[in-house]
Amino acid sequence: DWSSDVCSSDLTRIGLWGHSYGGYAVAMMNATSSRFRAVVASAGLYDLAGTIGTFGPSARAMPENGVPIASLYAWAERGQGRMGAPPWLAPARYVANSPVYVADRMHAPMLIIGADRDVSPLGQAEQLFSALYRQGKDAELVTYWGEGHVVASPANLRDLYARVIAFFRDNFGTEAEPSHAGR
Repeated sequence: DWSSDVCSSDLTRIGLWGHSYGGYAVAMMNATSSRFRAVVASAGLYDLAGTIGTFGPSARAMPENGVPIASLYAWAERGQGRMGAPPWLAPARYVANSPVYVADRMHAPMLIIGADRDVSPLGQAEQLFSALYRQGKDAELVTYWGEGHVVASPANLRDLYARVIAFFRDNFGTEAEPSHAGR
């Protein structure tokens, strides 16, 4: 039984950290469960209908290379989004499955991370943060400029990990004692 290896206080210190589709997933989990103490969502999509038809940074900078409109619809309808239809045929499905529309049900403090050159629109990170902030919920937004879907600059990586570790430390309360089992 795995629970015998976990002290009861650890069950009150569960955090989530997701990136990309994982960022979307942890935001939705925050809206559907109150068991998490803190949530970090990075480079996620938070409004599924608002994603399709939106041009990414490279399409804006170099439109002569083509605009991937078809791929964005494919992502939402048949890919990871799994909506099964375009938003004009199933608007309720898109709303029900978009974190920005269920922000009122989010329980845990949330750190939202975005970047200006990301294919996941920075505006969606701002929307989710604004929805939580407007409701007086504990939320932080960190934006990395000059970064794409994955933070790559060494200085920004150090900053990112320092912020995430501090966020979890602040929301988990006292630090866990190190395990000395097996010594």
